This record gives sequence, structure tokens and C-alpha cells, in this order.
Amino acid sequence: MFAGAGIRGGTIHGASDAHAAYVKDKPVNTSDICATIYECLGIDPDMLVYDNNRPVAVAHGGKPIREILA
Repeated sequence: MFAGAGIRGGTIHGASDAHAAYVKDKPVNTSDICATIYECLGIDPDMLVYDNNRPVAVAHGGKPIREILA
């Protein structure tokens, strides 16, 4: 899913069951994917943005997937 721009090539993260139906190891969510992209762009994933004067973390609480970063 990721390539270049600070991602370690050929890296496999996590595992699925024998039928590839369910996550078996190291699950991630869309917020983690967003946080990883922001990290590669040099943007702090915990940076606050304001939506109608309400602070919201730009990656919605996701954490970068450090195991795949170069």
C-alpha cells in the first residue's frame, strides 16, 4: 500500500488469518495510516487543527506505523 517517501521497501507489517479474512497480528486503522502519511510529510500527527473553535488532532488519534518507516 505504501511506497517511497520514507517507507522501508519490502516491509510486511502484521498478519492475517489463513483465509485472509481477519487481522491476526498488529492491527492498524485508517487514523494510523493518516498519521503515517503525515509523519512522512513532516507534519506532527498530534498537531491540533480547529473545527468551529474545537481542537481536533489532525490524525484523529492515530499513531504512525513506525515499523514500516525507513
